[in-house]
This record gives sequence, C-alpha cells and structure tokens, in this order.
Amino acid sequence: MRIFNRNIIFAFSLILSLGFFACSDDDVKEKPNYNGGGSNKPSETEDTAKVVTPSGLHVDGKYLKDGNGNIVNLHGFAQTYSSWFNEAGKYWSGLDVSGCMKYNKRMIDGIVKAGWHMTWMRLHMDPTWTNKPNTSRSNASGSDEADITNFDPELLRKYLDELFVPMAEYAISKGMKVVMRPPGVCPHIITTSEHYTETSHLSLKDGKPYPSQDYQEYLKTVWDIVSQHPKLRNNPDIMFELANEPVYIWDPEKKDYGPRWDGSKWVEGDNFYKIETEIFQSVVDVIRANGCENVLWVPAVAYQGDYRGYVKFPIKGSNIGYAVHCYPGWFGSDGNNGDGGTGTGSYAEFRKQFDEKVGCIASKAPIIVTELDWARPQFARSGYLGTWGTGYTGVAGKGGFGANFKRIADEYGNVSWLTFVWEHHLAEFDPTHPEDGGADGTGLYDYESGVYPVYQWFNDYYNNSITE
Repeated sequence: MRIFNRNIIFAFSLILSLGFFACSDDDVKEKPNYNGGGSNKPSETEDTAKVVTPSGLHVDGKYLKDGNGNIVNLHGFAQTYSSWFNEAGKYWSGLDVSGCMKYNKRMIDGIVKAGWHMTWMRLHMDPTWTNKPNTSRSNASGSDEADITNFDPELLRKYLDELFVPMAEYAISKGMKVVMRPPGVCPHIITTSEHYTETSHLSLKDGKPYPSQDYQEYLKTVWDIVSQHPKLRNNPDIMFELANEPVYIWDPEKKDYGPRWDGSKWVEGDNFYKIETEIFQSVVDVIRANGCENVLWVPAVAYQGDYRGYVKFPIKGSNIGYAVHCYPGWFGSDGNNGDGGTGTGSYAEFRKQFDEKVGCIASKAPIIVTELDWARPQFARSGYLGTWGTGYTGVAGKGGFGANFKRIADEYGNVSWLTFVWEHHLAEFDPTHPEDGGADGTGLYDYESGVYPVYQWFNDYYNNSITE
C-alpha cells in the first residue's frame, strides 16, 4: 500500500489498451552488498530435483488446490508488524518483539472470536525490523518503505526466528494459511541489477534525487534467506508474495521508464515487460534453487494492476500464481482510491477492464488479491475505518464497487482475496450488531462499507462448503 494518489496510473493505463498486446482466454503473461546465504541450503548430495510440493496447497493449471485436488479460494486479512500500523504505537513501539507479538496475537484471537472465517493471513515482514536501527530512510522514491539503503540481511535472519516465523506459526495454529510479503515496497522504478544506476538522475518526488538501489538483488537476497528457513521451506501452509507494488520498469535501450503516460503520449514497449519478467524470474529461480517449492505469488507493474506482460513473457516454473491489488476506481470500477468521492464506473466497464488487465493471466493461473478495501466517504481515509478505497458496496451488476468485485471473483472461480481493513476493526466487530447504515459513526455495521458485507460473504463461503 502507498500513501499517495494512484488514480493517474490506472486512468491512463486503460486509455490506449490497443497499444499493448491483447489478452484473451486463449492467451497465457560503492554498491550495497546484499549477498544472502545461510546454512540451510540443500547439500550438494541432496537430490533437490525430487523435492516436490508437500501435500497441501499447490497450483494446478488455473487453480489453487489442496492435497486432495479440491479447488481452493482463500479469504483473509493482513498483518503488518510496525507499531504505526498497529494503532499508531498505542500498545507497543520500537523493537519490542514481545509487545508486537502480544498485540498481533491478540488481534488474531479477536478476529477468530468474532466469528470471521479467515483462511489466510498476509504477513508483512516490515522494514522496521530489517533496517539497521537508528538510520533514516529517504522519501524520494515515493515512500520511505522503498528505501533499502540500510537493509541488513542479518536482521532479517534474526527477526525471522524471533518474530515473523512465530507469528506465521500462530496464524497457522488458528487454521489459516500465510502469505509472507518482503519488507517494504518497490521503488517507483525498478530494473535489472546491471542497469539500476541509470535511474539515479530521475526525480519523482519534490525534486529530490531518486535513490538508485539494486532492488532486484535485494529481492533475491530476501527470498534466498526466507526460502532456506527450515520452518518455511516446503511448509504446506506458507506461501510467498515476491514484492509489493512494482510501478514502472526502466528500459536501458529507451533510457526511459514505463509503461506510462507522460502527459502527451504513451511510453510503452515490449522491453518493459521483458525486464519485468527477467526480474521476477530471477527471484523465482533463487527460491527454487534452494529446493523450496512453496506456492509463489508474482506481482506486476502499475501497483499490481497490469498482468499483460506475463502473457507475452511468461514466468517459468511450477506453483506460480499472481498477486493483484484492487481498489475502488481501478479497472474502471465505481469509486475513488484517492481523497474521497465516488466514481461512475459500471459493472460492465469494471469487468471489461479487469478481464483485460488481470483476466488474461487469471485464465491460466490462480490469482490472489492481497490488497482490497472500501468504505463510504465518511468512513474512508481519515474516517473511522481509514480504508484506502472510497466507494460503496452497491449491487452486483449495477453501481458500486464491493458487490461487483465479489461477482467478478466468484465468476472467475480462482480468485483468493482479503479485506485490507485495519485488523483491530475486524477484531472488534460484533456479529450480533444489526446493520445500521453507519449510524453509530464507525461504519463497521454499514452494508455500503466493506466490513459488514465482507463478514457475511466470508461466512457464506464457509457455510456453502467451498473448500478453503
């Protein structure tokens, strides 16, 4: 998630779709030293070719399936291990492992007690823990979470053992699968290791120099460490989301970044997509070289909103799915993910653009929506629920965002998704409270905001015996 307006990316990225290759149901999509390593790699005598997916979740064609071959669509929530994201430091702060774990276990317990049928949790290994203490982070790349200057691989190893793995195990003990996300977010522009310095002249925020960083090598290092961990490697309940929100790709031939609208024309071309695939294929290869066959969820450009590149330049390997983000106002949907208000998108337009940008890969592989929320304007953003997305639940097939998203997901039949609402709101939800249209000022019991209806929908999935 980002804390700046992303509407412009989607508004323009859908204007000239014919300028890109088409998708159809018949198509398939001094330098910091980030050396990884560790003692848990398979030995030279271990036959890694025989390491297969454990009985449990795996990818079979366009579906995620369980060990018995049943189609699985997961429904869940997210945790971020940062005191700011945990009610702004109200209950713990700094590097208080005990406080962090106590708070987040309490949230899981509260969510379970409230009767939410959560079958997975997105776990953010927040850079609070993996950056060297008492070091500042640049904000020139759009978010200080994108600054990896002070990333310390040894801290990642330390807090895997002390925090991230124990929390994953706790969620699993409550019947959930876990998708682990790497620390932080992608810089605005990423490229391959040999060309990353070429972005150093660019400025995308307030005239500050863009922090030139080898993000490909960073991701390879993170996942090399994580995929070797003995409690994670081939754990049937653990999956990996390879990065959070790539935006643009640097093309060393064009000496430009894209695909994007520059105000007068499209900056586009196959090289952007070739490089996108090269970056994430290299991360996949590092994980698989460790004998790790966990399900991997691959992100795409445009804040995880455009998967057409993988149709033309596919990621190779098994157990590969794709991690998507979806907010009101994206894909021509009804709503706004910026500062409030509502849009005029219809179901037909939402479905058309979703099919074009996501459906092209969802026709061949499972997808998981790792960010999605909405609330009416008075409850969104600075309101009680604080959702990124401003929109209405609406009516499936007509106006609104939430019901139309659910209809699309259900019709595809291979979409896992979550609610990205603050976890403490989920934990405080009272299922005996009647729908009140937001009369109590919280929005928790307002059908047009995305807590009350999602609670009902997750229950419906569960009670209809959908395998999860």
